[in-house]
Amino acid sequence: MYRRELLNDWDKKIMEFLRFLTQRGNRATKKAVAQKLALTRPTLLKLVADIQAIFKDMEGFQLTASNYEYYLHIDLTQNLSFITKYLMQYSRKYKILKEIFFVKM
Repeated sequence: MYRRELLNDWDKKIMEFLRFLTQRGNRATKKAVAQKLALTRPTLLKLVADIQAIFKDMEGFQLTASNYEYYLHIDLTQNLSFITKYLMQYSRKYKILKEIFFVKM
């Protein structure tokens, strides 16, 4: 099963956002992000708040915003694959699979 199938639509948007920033040198204008992901301003603000909440629990990642741009700060020992694994563990589909296939001792 592919990783992206385990992620819900919101988690996919988070990954698209982060991937877009990394492709653009870890920074992009708010307008460019909104256009690329086809998000309204309120939805974009919620997405950024969710990403910042995720990063609060993780070391090596930080997302900051200025008036016009987003900046992604990534520790050199981390990568986006780590974030995908983190999101996957909290997805509803993963929890169902874990409940079915992992035997509790």
